[in-house]
Amino acid sequence: MTITIIQERLKSYSSKSKQEEINAIKEIYQEIALAGLARSDFFKQAAFQGGTALRVVHQLRRFSEDLDFVLLKPQKFTWVPFLKAIELEFASFGVDLQIKERHQAQGAIKTAFLKEDSFARILELTYDRLPSDGQKIMIKLEIDTHPPEGSDFETAYLTYPYPFSILLQDLPSLFATKCHAILCRKYEKGRDWFDFLWYLSKNTPINALLLKNALQQAGPYQNQVPPYRNNWLRAEFEKKIASLDWQRTRRDVEAFLYSEDRKFVENWNSQLFQSQIKKMNAVLFQSVIFRTAHGSPPALNSKLFSSAITDLTMEDIEKIRSSDTYWHQSLKEIELLDDAKEYESIFMRFDDPGHMKHCSFRMRADRNLTLDAVPGKIYTLPGWFIKHWNFRQQIFTNNIRRALFWFQPTDLIPKDIQKKMISYAQETGIERHTTL
Repeated sequence: MTITIIQERLKSYSSKSKQEEINAIKEIYQEIALAGLARSDFFKQAAFQGGTALRVVHQLRRFSEDLDFVLLKPQKFTWVPFLKAIELEFASFGVDLQIKERHQAQGAIKTAFLKEDSFARILELTYDRLPSDGQKIMIKLEIDTHPPEGSDFETAYLTYPYPFSILLQDLPSLFATKCHAILCRKYEKGRDWFDFLWYLSKNTPINALLLKNALQQAGPYQNQVPPYRNNWLRAEFEKKIASLDWQRTRRDVEAFLYSEDRKFVENWNSQLFQSQIKKMNAVLFQSVIFRTAHGSPPALNSKLFSSAITDLTMEDIEKIRSSDTYWHQSLKEIELLDDAKEYESIFMRFDDPGHMKHCSFRMRADRNLTLDAVPGKIYTLPGWFIKHWNFRQQIFTNNIRRALFWFQPTDLIPKDIQKKMISYAQETGIERHTTL
């Protein structure tokens, strides 16, 4: 590998300004650093998070500065072995990198810096660098070594500088950490609010458990037990929005945007964001609840939703109770499935209301089946696979807040409920899917 690979990548950005070009170089270096971390097996113990994760994996239309990570479980951590891997990765491209770990006696956040001051000499730039321009690329790496519980993760595949995989927080977890940052950060970042609008535009649910734990672990709500429900959360956002200097907030994000996108932040004001907050109602809880269980049906009352950020009144609960989307089914019917027969099944996952996401399932040995399941999708699956996962992931009424994975054969669903579920899948644009 040579510097030519970086040069060709830089050309592909077709930067329209000096700022865009420097942003592009920094992003290329971020991707190379991620490749070095992946080569060192870093993602076996940590996951990618933050705005750069949105940019690199989900194509958020703004550039980002830092690489943020979270350990999968609290433990002692040092950057040293992983920084060496990053240094070797850059060296393979002919880039001499300066690396420094910030040694901190206390604190859960461990920080390191990547610095490179030769880019203007080794790359052919479209825009000349003046003496007054910054002559150094600097990327900060931060990892939370004592993260709040509740994150969920997914694997992403990147193609530059070569194909590799990374582990990152899933979108509901990323949204939860962003909400925590907005509510608890001691200073304002326009980038936070740009990302916030992006999440709402995608109807991204919030990982309620992670947000609740994060609020209690750090920030002004630490060690408090406020009513983490929809009205409370919306009110906190409304207070935050009303207090902002929107001119300064706009200035913070403009340097990270493409030239043609800057017009979208010109009219940022309190009224705009207050109107968008209303969308959090639809994000925070779903009116359609799919529920199955073993044994007696769980009591459908406020206790069922006590860990979620929702505002389900008894009237709301009664509507769910009387709807055709809530029902109970014993595992006895699942036991009767034929191992060798294939069944059309709908996949469901239940955590907290509004928190439904995909999940990967893998069976090894003589029964090999890999499935990336999405709530609402219809799959054709063998009976042995359905039974295995349904029994393995059963939930009892005294443990209802744990996640539920459920493959529900459509011919065991009451016709009226089946119709509702398939309608739900069609409305969300989910096609029928067969995986064997």
